Amino acid sequence: MGRYPQAEEYLAIGYSAALKRLHQLDVALNCAYWLSKSYAETGALKKALKTLDAAIVTAEKKPMVAPTADMFEKLLLARVDLLDAEINVGAAESKLFKDHLREFQLWHTLSYFDGKGQIYNHVRTAEVLLHFLERKSGDADRQHSDMMQVLALVDGVNVGELSTSTGPTEAKELLIKLLCDLDIPGSANSSHPYELRIGALLKLVDICIHENEDELNEEVCKFLEEAINVLRANKGIDTAVSKARLVVLLPKVARWKAARGNIVGAKEILEENVQLLRGASDFNSDLLFESLVGLCVVQIRLGMLEEATQVMNESYLCSIGPVWWSQWCGPLLACVAAVAMVFMIL
Repeated sequence: MGRYPQAEEYLAIGYSAALKRLHQLDVALNCAYWLSKSYAETGALKKALKTLDAAIVTAEKKPMVAPTADMFEKLLLARVDLLDAEINVGAAESKLFKDHLREFQLWHTLSYFDGKGQIYNHVRTAEVLLHFLERKSGDADRQHSDMMQVLALVDGVNVGELSTSTGPTEAKELLIKLLCDLDIPGSANSSHPYELRIGALLKLVDICIHENEDELNEEVCKFLEEAINVLRANKGIDTAVSKARLVVLLPKVARWKAARGNIVGAKEILEENVQLLRGASDFNSDLLFESLVGLCVVQIRLGMLEEATQVMNESYLCSIGPVWWSQWCGPLLACVAAVAMVFMIL
């Protein structure tokens, strides 16, 4: 925008002209979007917000077809970004960002994306709303209640109904940032941050159980281990649902630990998973076989050959396929296969 001094003037003219035409609402909204961007780049945040406010109100009054709906959502997110005190220095101090109207707009936007099932936009809005609430002065209990409501909406996102324009990778990144932001300083009740984290942790689990371990990093696994503790405790979570999440999540975290040299940690997790699966009424043989193979591999690496022999015999009797060996062994596959044959002969 800086290379074209008259850009704002042309955009304002285009916005005004398009509004007067019945079938050019999407053009008007596009002009408003870029006009707000131009204002924001030059530090005119008040003008940028007023432009977005007017365009959003106009769009809400009109029936929206697909192109218009897409532009409407871009305008909503642009306003969310402007209201984020973490990235806009002026947002933290200006009264413009602290009034009840702005809080209402964030709640309204969060509700909109909640209804659409768009996890990226949903979590991004929740993150900014939490920043807003953290800086809000007033009743601490009310502040905590509002934050819990935000997290309840985050937990309500159905990962299976992601919009085609939204990716779980972006959603995961936002959830991690959200979790980092949930450590509320000065809280009188130390359980509050933990309670607030539960919804976000479980949503992170729902995303990560569909990913490969290669896509996990140390920060993600730290939160997944915290989620495992939440699932073990079963606080406010259906037992069957928590167990279903655990038996998929545990071997994934175990493989990640083993790949980074924490063999003892991987063994402990796999032993827990085998025990969970053996005691399950709805027995899942594939998950049990996977954990048995993993347990056998880590026991061999720890020199526990007798224990590994027993586990291997069980997995052999269960007719385990080679897929689990390849997942667990990688470069060690040939070595483990040779050891396995010796054990079988003995």
